[in-house]
Amino acid sequence: MKTIIYILIILTFNKTLLLLINCQQIEPNCFKCLKEGEECVPDGFKIGSCSNGLVCGSDPNNEFEKYSCIEPKRYGEPCVDSSVCDIGLLCSPETNQCDNIKFASIGELCSRDLDCSENIDKVSCIDGYCKSKSNKCTSDNECQGGFACIDSECIFAIQLNQSCSGSSVACDSLAFCSESTQLCSLPYSLNLNDSCTFNDDFDYQCKPNLTCSKKGNCIESLNGSSSTSGSNETNKEEKCSMKSCGIGKYCDCDSGKCLNDAYDHFEHLMSKTECIIKNRCRMVENLYSRSSCFTKHCKYIDIEIHKTNLCKNTIFTVTYRDIDQQQYQSNSIKLSISLFTVLLLLLLLSIVIIG
Repeated sequence: MKTIIYILIILTFNKTLLLLINCQQIEPNCFKCLKEGEECVPDGFKIGSCSNGLVCGSDPNNEFEKYSCIEPKRYGEPCVDSSVCDIGLLCSPETNQCDNIKFASIGELCSRDLDCSENIDKVSCIDGYCKSKSNKCTSDNECQGGFACIDSECIFAIQLNQSCSGSSVACDSLAFCSESTQLCSLPYSLNLNDSCTFNDDFDYQCKPNLTCSKKGNCIESLNGSSSTSGSNETNKEEKCSMKSCGIGKYCDCDSGKCLNDAYDHFEHLMSKTECIIKNRCRMVENLYSRSSCFTKHCKYIDIEIHKTNLCKNTIFTVTYRDIDQQQYQSNSIKLSISLFTVLLLLLLLSIVIIG
């Protein structure tokens, strides 16, 4: 029931947390800003260390499916997949053009089936809202925001910091029921020695550098400890590496040293998660769409983090301002063409009548 939600947490947040806390890419040994055409590793923001105005998109000419820094495709432009589209846009399977789709969860406004984030075989746009085609659910995402899927039924979910004791209750999406407090809590919020639920697959309850032990309490993580000690040893080395810099630092390719990262990325992650939970937003496919619940309520948090972007890439904040205008301009062009056609027909008709 909650497994899918935790997978989303891991894929959407932990990956981003790893990238941002260490401020480096996954594969390279150090961090550097990449120019157009240089190979990159995509991240949760589509930027992936690319320099200003670029996104990390797939290269259609590369048979090995590698990614490189490219200028993004704008609204209405042709695309091969969603990675090449501007932030807030996805590649439409119907038109093969970058479009504002997959932004709405069940119960949210839509104008077509493609606006709904869930698969079209499960959800349709009916009477202006995304609605499930079935009375049963298999995950929280098949329920309206503020509800959770329990025993194939959508039930009202417990809000953040509210009591979650008892059976057949569920916290809002992305939150979990803390054994220590019996309250619905933020992920990665438990302190040292707090009670937690051990899980071999996902470790999302304890704070960074802590892990949930088999005994059911938060203990110091060996990985976190080794990273910290490695950071001290790195100061004695000529060159740093991706794994040698501790939390709050990144390995700079140019200097070969671990440098301090001025932004508290973990605090950003917590603020972002808390905003999503409090506004009962779903983790839709197009999270950064201009029309998504996240953008309407929480976009300012991600805009804030990009003010300190090491590559000075302003595309994230610029896109949020321009995406409405992109669609407006595209629609205006279509409207102008239609209006011109009508006027031309009227002119021809008047000539015929006068003649």
